[in-house]
Amino acid sequence: MASRLPLACVALLAGLWRPPAASAQAFDCEDVDHDCDPGDKTIARAIKRAGTDLVDCVRHAVDPCDLTSALARVRDPQCAAAIECEVRGLFAEVGEGSTSCVQRLFKEGYRFMAKKVTLLRHNRLEPIVDDLARCKERGGRRCVDPIAPPLTGTCAGDAAPAAGADCVCNAADALSNRMLLKPPTCIQQPPAPCSVGTVASAPRPNFVIILTDDQRWDTVDATHQSPNRPGYVMPNVKRELTDSGVTFTEGYVTTSLCCPSRTSILTGEYAHRTGIHDNSPPDGGAEVFDDHCTLARWLKAQNYQTGFVGKYLNGYASLSPCIPPGYDDWHVQVQVKYYEYDLNDNGKLAHYDSADADYSGDVMTRKAVDFIHGAGREGRRFFLHLSQKAPHAPATPARRHIGLFNGIAPFRPPNWGEPDVSDKPAWVQSLTWDARGCNTCPAHHKCDACETDKFRQLSSSPCRRWTRAWPRS
Repeated sequence: MASRLPLACVALLAGLWRPPAASAQAFDCEDVDHDCDPGDKTIARAIKRAGTDLVDCVRHAVDPCDLTSALARVRDPQCAAAIECEVRGLFAEVGEGSTSCVQRLFKEGYRFMAKKVTLLRHNRLEPIVDDLARCKERGGRRCVDPIAPPLTGTCAGDAAPAAGADCVCNAADALSNRMLLKPPTCIQQPPAPCSVGTVASAPRPNFVIILTDDQRWDTVDATHQSPNRPGYVMPNVKRELTDSGVTFTEGYVTTSLCCPSRTSILTGEYAHRTGIHDNSPPDGGAEVFDDHCTLARWLKAQNYQTGFVGKYLNGYASLSPCIPPGYDDWHVQVQVKYYEYDLNDNGKLAHYDSADADYSGDVMTRKAVDFIHGAGREGRRFFLHLSQKAPHAPATPARRHIGLFNGIAPFRPPNWGEPDVSDKPAWVQSLTWDARGCNTCPAHHKCDACETDKFRQLSSSPCRRWTRAWPRS
């Protein structure tokens, strides 16, 4: 900003990384924005190809199984990630997938998912129920009682062929619901009462919360400086916040996942109080969150002008165009993307495409600055929650920043590819890590270390699909 504003500014770096359930894919499935448009004709085919490739990998002992080719025609990288996550999630229900029985169960499941997408694209909802019944009827035909190897995941314990088929097909139905954008179902209700105490002599500063997503704390300073622009990576943050603010050197979070962290910010409560432990129902997401008593309502009751800009909570697309109680100004992404998204502007949808001016980071910044200036002209105290998608995967930079970090040296902290993780949690111990760098990684092979280096650098040409791999930590 050109001049300092009289505000108490809090910069929060949240949406902390949570490990994937399996190491086969190089992104965090728990924090992928699942928003595939059923109108995209490539989705159904990608689901079937991904399912086929997973079975082929088992038959030919290929591990990990690379689904890049199966998903190559899906233009939206977030949708491609969602398809991979949910098809792998379905495959996890059939354990190692090594027999014709469980392969048939899986095959009926992913075929149902693909057909459901096609039916939704043509707005034919009635046949979905019959298709689900056929999935269950056909699924267990090659199985004997008990199913061997036994089913795993949510289907563990369903040993009879009929019970196993019911569970796998129901899982396919639920996973496809999570993957696909749903039509708005919001019914605006009068807000429930929210008791707010008043302290007459309390100071009344302005508040701005700036939330970035999946950002390392040390990517603000010069630790990861660009060879093309030495010094602080985020000099404006240093000048406006760090130099005149307070740095908290120790931070703790009980539930290091996107939606639980965001709801804790909104309420000041831990996940065991908010009831949000995950990013999607039944244990999380915007649909589950009780938003009747939040920072916005508390401050609005004190005559603050309140605003929210950017990414709200996972699954908000199913609630838009509804606006949670307490907000005077609401500019929230329906699909949380860098380009090609809809923005809920105070209840009216505005579409942003792929032009430079549509880059969501810039759009949200403009909306935030407009809100602050508008509140200043009215002479009101204000509360603004600015929540950017960046640098969450696929970490798409604005075109003016492409290539800025070309040539940056590989980052090798002490825990990089740590050989002995016996003292770490079970999910860390289960990870595999290919430590070969880009100079030694074979062509057309995804080495973990190389992919991580490329993700950090963000190469000079735009990529259609970014993935990430993580060192053991």
